[in-house]
Amino acid sequence: ESFLSGVKATLAPLRYGARVKGKVGNSLRQGVPVVASQIAAEGMGLKYDEEILVSDIVPEFVEHMLKVETDEAVWNALSTSGREAANRKFGYQAAKKKLSRIVKTLIDQSEL
Repeated sequence: ESFLSGVKATLAPLRYGARVKGKVGNSLRQGVPVVASQIAAEGMGLKYDEEILVSDIVPEFVEHMLKVETDEAVWNALSTSGREAANRKFGYQAAKKKLSRIVKTLIDQSEL
């Protein structure tokens, strides 16, 4: 958290990986906008160009980086919507809800 408090954005040009990427979720949770590759964003359920900027094309990736760096309105919008998305999808309430469903399923299966 202390590291992310001093950065304007994070870059995630990942070429491989699966499911939720902790580095992406942690940045968003801190309100730090993310510029990512398709692989970095996959499985996260994020809205492109609203909660995260995504591209696998180098010039477009650079364009996204510059936009976050120079356009305060874009930075503010990504920061707010990214934080809200991370909390909604991966925050305490989301985890509690998911854990409750898992426990209910286990209880239901044990009663068979």
